[in-house]
Amino acid sequence: MSIIRGGRVVWTYTHPGRGEISDAVLQPNGNILFAHQFGVTEITMDKKVVWNYDASTNTEIHTAQPFGTNSVWFVQNGNPAKFIIINKITGDIERQFELPVKKQKLSALTFNRPPCSIHRPKNVLYRNKTTKLGIFITFVHVQDLSIP
Repeated sequence: MSIIRGGRVVWTYTHPGRGEISDAVLQPNGNILFAHQFGVTEITMDKKVVWNYDASTNTEIHTAQPFGTNSVWFVQNGNPAKFIIINKITGDIERQFELPVKKQKLSALTFNRPPCSIHRPKNVLYRNKTTKLGIFITFVHVQDLSIP
């Protein structure tokens, strides 16, 4: 992950955990909040972790955004997919609800791998945003990985 100002890389960070970094926000306090497939982390510009949330087993997180000053919302992909608002100070889940994602049928062959609730077929909620009016918008990425 990098910050570029005036066409120059001024800051970089390599996440030591597993999984891809798929969403990041530079917050007004200078910290960076980012989703990294298996969780959500907030770090300082000095690269110190100040908050972390690990995704539940058999789930992934590909988007996260600050919500107010002490909370974060994210979508936890899995079976079922969930929209979650969590308080970073207390760790309490402030709001949570399931997001309907249509299941797809698989063909008999699936790259010789067993089906997974997240990726076979791949119905993943990416690039979720909140409008200035507080409306949550989600986009479902559907990818059938079966072999015809």
